[in-house]
Amino acid sequence: MKRRVIAAIAAAMMMIGCLAGCSSGSEEKSESKENTQESTGKSDSDKLKIGVCMINYVNPFYTTYLDVAEEAAEELGYEIIKNSAEDSLENEVAIIENYIQQGVDAILFDAVDAKGVIDVAEKAAEAGIPTMSIFNPTEAEGVYACSYEHKIGFKGVTLSICEQLGGKGKICAIQGSPGNYASDERTIGMEEALKDYPDVELVDVQACDWDPSKAVEITQNWLTAYDDIDAVICMTDGATPSVAEVINASGKDILVGGNDGELEVLELMNEGQVAADTLLGSKRGAWLSMLYVDQILKGNEVDDLIYIPSHLVSSQEVLDKLESSNIDLSWIPLATPDEAIALCDGYKEEFADYFK
Repeated sequence: MKRRVIAAIAAAMMMIGCLAGCSSGSEEKSESKENTQESTGKSDSDKLKIGVCMINYVNPFYTTYLDVAEEAAEELGYEIIKNSAEDSLENEVAIIENYIQQGVDAILFDAVDAKGVIDVAEKAAEAGIPTMSIFNPTEAEGVYACSYEHKIGFKGVTLSICEQLGGKGKICAIQGSPGNYASDERTIGMEEALKDYPDVELVDVQACDWDPSKAVEITQNWLTAYDDIDAVICMTDGATPSVAEVINASGKDILVGGNDGELEVLELMNEGQVAADTLLGSKRGAWLSMLYVDQILKGNEVDDLIYIPSHLVSSQEVLDKLESSNIDLSWIPLATPDEAIALCDGYKEEFADYFK
């Protein structure tokens, strides 16, 4: 079973800890990047520069991503230049335009709007700058993508919550931001799961724009407006702990589902405050995307799109119930919170051989 494999991997990672190094790929250089530096022995001014644009700095997912991206850059010998789009497509376009003008050596961005960013992303690629969409793909020509499997992840969370409700109840959902690829894909996954549960009513869906404070306000309004909510599912773990806290303070028996697999949420799962989550992991995404751009800058042959594996996370009891049911879960690996924590912290070991 997939969960048994995940358990074995997680256990191995816990034993290995941080002793394993990560591979930076072969030494082959592209014609456009003949001056790629060695990973040590260069001053900051000599290092190749990678411009990173995040949607915002409010959501902890993004700040954790940057922390690990900078850690990877230090090990690989690059310099990170970072900016926040502050939830604005206009700002994001301007930031990428500025990176092009600066002549950075690579650009990584998380699209506020998957379609709205196409023109500027293609402009960067046409300028000879390796350009990568992180967390989700775009339709931009010549642009790489290091993406999570958003649809199947939140489909799994919704399915797990519906099963824990016994296939009957009322739920509310907090989106990220409509128009954002990740948010839209997670919404599709939720809708696909709900088709198999006609007695589960989706009472309301509202967007928090990846902002935890907005998610809290939405949840508080629901608790006031509805007396019989059975579950709240949240598409971003930047907000899930705050949502769980509000619900816990209300004293109401309401299940909480999250998405991202951030450590704080996985720990809350062990405390029984969160019932289901998807392991994506900002640390995992940051480390793999930096290994990926390293391969590109070295001129190594890589795919235009790679995926960071997703896992459905629920308690051992829930996973056992799911595995013994007639539900087909062959499309997503399963993990307990402890197994997910080991994977989340074991990003170096998990991806050490990814490009070998």
